[in-house]
Amino acid sequence: MEVFVLFFLLVVSQMFLSFSFPLALGAVILSLGVLVALLMVMVGGPLFGFSFFMVLVGGVLVVFGYTISLVPFIKVEGKGMVFNSKWFYLSLFFVSCSFWWMVSSETYKWVFLSGVEIFFFSGEWGVIIVLLSVLLLVVMITVVSVAGKQHGALIK
Repeated sequence: MEVFVLFFLLVVSQMFLSFSFPLALGAVILSLGVLVALLMVMVGGPLFGFSFFMVLVGGVLVVFGYTISLVPFIKVEGKGMVFNSKWFYLSLFFVSCSFWWMVSSETYKWVFLSGVEIFFFSGEWGVIIVLLSVLLLVVMITVVSVAGKQHGALIK
């Protein structure tokens, strides 16, 4: 199962190189985060993966919300790039096959019942949570200072 997730990480990271619009980059970063969170659930436990996912979603939504408000909308001519590519359908096929395999076999017990010991809060967890909170606060303050109401990064 980990091999499939690592394969999808490689496919999505290759998609990351082809986008330049901030909304598309945010979607790719969120999909990478979902795959990394899935890998953390399998290796480290459900609470570890869930906490990583929540921190990632909060940070990415704040940063890309302000970024999208600064960048004008770009109209793309022609067909959609993502849904017409063979890599999208190939990765969708592998995701559905691996999900079916995980649900139909006994691996779901290993995935969701491993890492019960992670529910015990230790000092290292406290330090990590405080540092991630400070990091998100600093990023949010920086983005708000750049994207003021009367002036902004793209407004002259």
